[in-house]
Amino acid sequence: MQDDILIAVMGAPGSGKSRFINTVAGSNLSAKSKRGPSPKDLPSVSFIYQDRKIVFIDMPAFDDLHISDTDTLGMIADWLTVGYGCGKLLHGVLYLHQISDLRVSGVSYRNMKLFHELCGKRAMKNVIICTTMWDIVESDIAEARETELLGRFWSTMTTQGARSARHRGTRESALNIID
Repeated sequence: MQDDILIAVMGAPGSGKSRFINTVAGSNLSAKSKRGPSPKDLPSVSFIYQDRKIVFIDMPAFDDLHISDTDTLGMIADWLTVGYGCGKLLHGVLYLHQISDLRVSGVSYRNMKLFHELCGKRAMKNVIICTTMWDIVESDIAEARETELLGRFWSTMTTQGARSARHRGTRESALNIID
């Protein structure tokens, strides 16, 4: 079997990270998973897909009530450093954003900006900005929100190589995103 495919899953609290991971991997990761003090303690879930082991790392969210943004950034940086030291490199990053949000709040905008700065221009080709919760919003409203997000908030990232995708709440939809 080839090397594991490591995918970091990021997004604001409530963006559907655990739901996405559980749907695609058939797991039962809790949205309230306890994170230990070590970067090795970040929750992860693996499964086999097309003869490859896919590992999702549930990265801590910015704007968490219990962890400062500085500590969150430190945990992510520590995980990347430890992983790099062990020869484990990320293959990609999923950034989840719920399409059900009525507008982009200041917190959401700041999260997106932090995410963009964390990844950097060169890594954008390995980023998928994934909208979630399409199953709870009327299609025409969700499509209008997606158009605004792509044109007004994510255009820099997509110009730099990030792509966008829709998670419609099904395993098939999630597999199409990581394919």
